[in-house]
Amino acid sequence: MELNDLGFYKKPRAIRGLKFLSHITETRNSGNRMPVYFPLKGTIDVIDYRIDFNDPFDNSVRFLTEWGKNDIWLDDIDEWEFVQYRPNTQWTAVKLEEEDYMIPIITETIPARTYFKLLQGSIDGKNYFCVMIEGGNGDIFEATSVEVEDNNALVHVGPNDKRIENVIFTNIDDLSFEYTTTPDGKRGYYRHIRKGNPMPETVLAPIDFQDHYIKNTFDNLKETAVLYDEQFYTVLGMRTDLAKPGNYTLYLMRWAFNTIRKVEIAPNQRFIYQKNSNSWLVDPVEALYTDFTDVKEQLRAEGVKKVVVAGVEKELKRVSEISAGILHLVFEYEGETEHFYSTKNTRLRVREGKIATEYLLDHVKRMHV
Repeated sequence: MELNDLGFYKKPRAIRGLKFLSHITETRNSGNRMPVYFPLKGTIDVIDYRIDFNDPFDNSVRFLTEWGKNDIWLDDIDEWEFVQYRPNTQWTAVKLEEEDYMIPIITETIPARTYFKLLQGSIDGKNYFCVMIEGGNGDIFEATSVEVEDNNALVHVGPNDKRIENVIFTNIDDLSFEYTTTPDGKRGYYRHIRKGNPMPETVLAPIDFQDHYIKNTFDNLKETAVLYDEQFYTVLGMRTDLAKPGNYTLYLMRWAFNTIRKVEIAPNQRFIYQKNSNSWLVDPVEALYTDFTDVKEQLRAEGVKKVVVAGVEKELKRVSEISAGILHLVFEYEGETEHFYSTKNTRLRVREGKIATEYLLDHVKRMHV
């Protein structure tokens, strides 16, 4: 399937109902993990499934996990579709029937053109999707129609206190949208993300952002939102790292998943204000390597022991060149030795500013030895 520049499928991969069980079997038989995200349950590592072969009218399925403590039971798997947005990442379970409230099932980041099609379909009553959209300065509106022409989109919105009639989005191929819940429990909305760093209106060093966060949260009683790793978070706290002068620890929460994340901030990182989404982009200290020689040199550097491979941290044992332009990578994971080889699309991100340097490797293929 065709990928965009960021490694996402141009058209998300989707498997409906019982057919997804065959995919689970093929994936597990190949020795690979099978992570699946279920709404309100989170992500589980599926190791197998159980169905009733004796009753042809029973479509219930039990997804099995290690020790059985996180098993998921679906009454009718034909009411579910499973969607993957990029290779070697988790699948998202999407229930196809309508719910009572306008809370979307899909919480992944959605490319703009796909988002606008889903939005118009919901407005026309053809599908179920959240119609609340973010305008400028963090204002939220109800979309009533969508017009897409070339690389621009015009979204007409319903009556509102701001007297806004439409919201214009330009260069939509550089946009994506993510569903965002609100801490007060009100209906959520879709907030847009612009690829790459925006033209900065305000740029703050960590110490200055800490002052802003304290004033905005405790004096103004307003949410301070940040965009980190292409996802929106609410800042819950920020404190100085006494063990590493100049460094900070940032505590972030995603209301959609009710989870808290701890992020280490380096002295040279920046917080860039984005007016349209009323949020702060946490500028990562990160280098991207796609050239074969650069990837090899980075992984062979002294001190490289842990590598995150397609989202899973593994212990790096050996890196060797088996032919021109192809690397053989050996990892240790959960007591087993795993072999991978590089492809022309292999990329390595080296992220600084954490407790330790992170090595994130994508687009490699598993070898079964």
